[in-house]
Amino acid sequence: WDIINTLTNDTLYHHDSYPWAQEFTDNYCVFNADCYNFVYVDETQPGIADPGYLEVLYNGIQVGGTTTPGGITGSFIVSNLGTGCLGDDAGVIGITSPLPACGLSNETVTVLIKNFGINAVTNVSVSYTVNGGAPVTETAIGTIASGDTLEYSFTATVNLSVAGTYDISAYTTLPGDGNNSNDTFTGQTTHIAPLAVPVSMGFEAIENLTGWIINNANLDAYTWGIYQGTTYANSGTNFTAYQYNEDGITPADDWLITTCLNLNSGTNYKLDFYYRANAYLGIIYPEKLNVFIGTSQDPASLTTLLVDLDNIADTLYQLSTTPFTVSASGTYYIGFHAYSNANEFILFLDDISIDFSIGTNQITNNNLINIYPNPVKNVLYVTDAENSTINIYNILGKSVANIQSTSATTKINMASFAEGTYIIKVQTGDNVITKKIDVIR
Repeated sequence: WDIINTLTNDTLYHHDSYPWAQEFTDNYCVFNADCYNFVYVDETQPGIADPGYLEVLYNGIQVGGTTTPGGITGSFIVSNLGTGCLGDDAGVIGITSPLPACGLSNETVTVLIKNFGINAVTNVSVSYTVNGGAPVTETAIGTIASGDTLEYSFTATVNLSVAGTYDISAYTTLPGDGNNSNDTFTGQTTHIAPLAVPVSMGFEAIENLTGWIINNANLDAYTWGIYQGTTYANSGTNFTAYQYNEDGITPADDWLITTCLNLNSGTNYKLDFYYRANAYLGIIYPEKLNVFIGTSQDPASLTTLLVDLDNIADTLYQLSTTPFTVSASGTYYIGFHAYSNANEFILFLDDISIDFSIGTNQITNNNLINIYPNPVKNVLYVTDAENSTINIYNILGKSVANIQSTSATTKINMASFAEGTYIIKVQTGDNVITKKIDVIR
């Protein structure tokens, strides 16, 4: 639960989940001259089971909850506690669209307006600005009761057709508003430019996941997530995994979908990724994963199957390599679809890469050529790569360095490179090594 000062919209106190089968009494001291909401969030649903209960008192008087065992059936809010609660007070508390995405154009701005005051408010004037430009003002038709919210979508759209990041501020104008400090909410959205090949994702903390999405198609509480731990990562410390629904009857139907990719017809590409299943008490729980490509992040448009792994029973990481082409140049997305049977365990996925595959032999044994240190601060060494071409790409796929190696050891000055993830490609004749490196500062 949380205690929120509605005059400042600050969370004064947050309490995490309680342990089972114990009785607690918590006290928190506030200034009575301010105004507060008590917000209880039921994370498990459907409430507190008998004989449990939750009672909320303010100055010794019950203001919310109940002492009836099993009487709490879900989340609730106790509003306007304190003598400083204002009669008229409203503000924007969130901007729900447009979200960061590829291919943005003329987009609808949607905001969430909250009534912080005691009195109901009607037909609130609300405005937004983009990058500090001229305000767009409209009227949010409707009545908002005390403590309630209203989602409003502006009729006037905003042009976000140029790739980049946009600052959007939204605010209310309410006659007699007693507190203007909570009127405005400022957020950001991004028109994401399609990534050029090569593209890699190891789910590390310094990698950019902007534009990647998770689609929980079966709408249960279990889906893909990003986790940390060298024991379960193929490389580095992070990985992604799907964890099964513990109800024992719901199969997986969950998508992890890349950001937009710029792919060209007539070009040979290659998709690599590492995958594995898990075991418990010596029993291996097999998983299912298929991978599709399409022209939007809607699973219904991911219609071209790249690979189907319908019996993943290895508990050590395995490499999947799939060559593919696209019929027309444009923007594409690749979706990783977990469709394991009900009551399996954990499906692991790591080190995804999309690269060119044009008349070359991909070398998977990186011991043939040494690239170190990784991560790197200043100087990167490439050894045993005499007479090779070395290319370095940033995370957007743009070439940032091209070196012709003429000696057994090549030193590359990385001091001027911005912190982040890069792809280094070493080509000797028809043989190619591709490796992810991290620059740190």
